[in-house]
Amino acid sequence: MGIQQTIQVNGRGIRPAFTIANFGNWDFSPEFYYAPPKLRQRLTVLYWDKPDFVQGGYIKLQNCCHAPGQFAEANTFIKTHKRFLAVVSNFDAIEDLERFSKLGAEITLQQANENTALFVVKFP
Repeated sequence: MGIQQTIQVNGRGIRPAFTIANFGNWDFSPEFYYAPPKLRQRLTVLYWDKPDFVQGGYIKLQNCCHAPGQFAEANTFIKTHKRFLAVVSNFDAIEDLERFSKLGAEITLQQANENTALFVVKFP
């Protein structure tokens, strides 16, 4: 299940004001490319400290070829985003949510299936 299907919670769309942060997914480029424009502008791939190899390569692609999508360092991101959705499509990325919790976030599971989970993250 991709992000577009995941953000339909109980048949309702999530409020458009929420940014959708993506963790633990190396397959983010099709989501950037195929997402409808209103959804695409809300997608942000988060990383801690510096982008990994795949993210770094995609950022280079953005710089040369204007590939869609946004990336943000997580600590910087939470300074300006006190409430957002977090999509976790690799359950090893739960550690990323644990880091948010240690920084004081309230994290609420909205939906989960065998591959993907959607959380609301709220910072005070």
